[in-house]
Amino acid sequence: MNKSDHGGGAPSHRRTFVRPEGGPAPFRHLAHVPSFRDNPIVFFTTCTYQRRKILASSRCKKILHDIWQRSADHDGWWVGNYIIMPDHVHFFARPEIGGA
Repeated sequence: MNKSDHGGGAPSHRRTFVRPEGGPAPFRHLAHVPSFRDNPIVFFTTCTYQRRKILASSRCKKILHDIWQRSADHDGWWVGNYIIMPDHVHFFARPEIGGA
């Protein structure tokens, strides 16, 4: 007796696709999305010196927010969503299209 004779184990949900002419079909692929090479989105993480907890204040939040708001005009980088932690920040940014 094997395992399936006792009802043990879950049934396989894998399906083998068969070509009309017979034989297994090649793997199906997801639709391709355009390349980000010409317009990359970069995820940054940066820490304070010696991981000092100096970013946990409304003043620091305002300073960073204001800098990131002006960054597109100042240096051609757009900053998107961000998270400010007491000793580090995470944010997404991308260069201006056609820049750099």
